[in-house]
Amino acid sequence: MALKSLIISIKHLGDVVTSTVLIPMLKGRFPGMEIHYLVNPGAAPLVEPHPEVARVFRAPRSSGWRSLLSLVRGLRAERYEYAFDLSEGDRSAFLSLASGARVRAGYFTDRKYFARNLITRVKAPSWKYLPRRAVTECHADLARAVGCADPLAPMASLGVSPGGAAEAAAFLSLHNPAGDPYSVCHFTARDPIRLWPAEHCADAARFLRRRLGPVFLAASGADGDMPFVERVAELSGGAAVPAADMSLSGFMALVSGARGVLGLDSLVVHMAGAYGVPAVTLFGPSREANWLPKGPWVRAAHMDLPCRSCVTGGCLGGGVSRCLKEMDFETFVRPHLEELLESAPPRGAASPAPAA
Repeated sequence: MALKSLIISIKHLGDVVTSTVLIPMLKGRFPGMEIHYLVNPGAAPLVEPHPEVARVFRAPRSSGWRSLLSLVRGLRAERYEYAFDLSEGDRSAFLSLASGARVRAGYFTDRKYFARNLITRVKAPSWKYLPRRAVTECHADLARAVGCADPLAPMASLGVSPGGAAEAAAFLSLHNPAGDPYSVCHFTARDPIRLWPAEHCADAARFLRRRLGPVFLAASGADGDMPFVERVAELSGGAAVPAADMSLSGFMALVSGARGVLGLDSLVVHMAGAYGVPAVTLFGPSREANWLPKGPWVRAAHMDLPCRSCVTGGCLGGGVSRCLKEMDFETFVRPHLEELLESAPPRGAASPAPAA
C-alpha cells in the first residue's frame, strides 16, 4: 500500500496555492507517496489538475452530521500516515484528527486553544508569529519537521485542466485572435482598504496595452467587483477588457499563458508565481515579507512609509490606506514592470499552458 499524506487547507484560495510548496518536498522525501487534499468546495479546481495530487476531498459547507460523517469515512478509508493542517482553526484540527493519520502536523496556536494543540503532534510557528518569514517557508517548516531536508521552500505549482484550457482558448479567440502576448490585472479586493485607486489602475492598463498587447481585468464575481472593473476599463479608454464570467479553471489557464500579471496581494498573483509568469504585486497594509509569491520573476511594489505593513483597518479616515492611495503608477509600479519586461525570458505567442 502506498504511503499517503493529506494536506488540509480550508482557507482562502490564495492559501491553497501557497500550500502546494509541500508537494515536491514530500515527494522528494517519500518518492512513492500519494498526496491528497482537503479543501473548501470552491478551491477544488486549484489542486484537482495538479499532476502530483492523487485525490481531492471537499469539506462540506454545512454542519450536517450526514455530510460530515461521509467525509470522515472517506478520509479514514485512505489510511493516512501524515496529515498537514495549514488552516489554523478548530474545524481543520478536528478533520486532521478524524482522518486517522498517525502523524498530525500543524501550526501551534495561542494557549487558549488547548484541544487544538493537543490534537497536533508535530508543530511549527505560523507566519502570524513570524512577521518577516514567508508563508511558504512556514509551510516548509512543517515538512522539515517530518524529515524533509530542503533548505528553502520550492515554488508553488499548479496544473491546468483540459476544460479550463478549452475555456481560456475560446476566450482568447474572441478577445485576442492574433495571439499577441497579453497581460492579466487584478485590482479588486473584498476589503476597501486594499483597493488601488481606479485612476492608477487605468494608468497601468494603458502602459501594458502599449508595451504588450491585450489587457484582461480579473473579477471575482463579488457584488462590488464589476462596477470597479468597469470603471477601470472606462478610465483606460478601452485599453483593458474585463475577463468576467470565467470559471476558476478557465481563469487559471488564462493566467498560465500570460506574459505578465499585475495585481494586489491576492489569488491572481499567487497563481502567476505558481505558473512562472512575471508578476508585480501591489502591497499596502499587508506584509510582502509574508505574502510575496516565490519566483525569480516576481516583484513587490510598495511605498516606504513608516507605518507600512500595518495590517490594520487603514488610515486617513474612512478606511482608506495611504500606502495605496498615494502609490502612483509612474513612480512606484512602472519601474518594476519595465524591469520584468526587459529581463524576464519572453513567453511564446499567448496560449494557455498545456493541460496536466
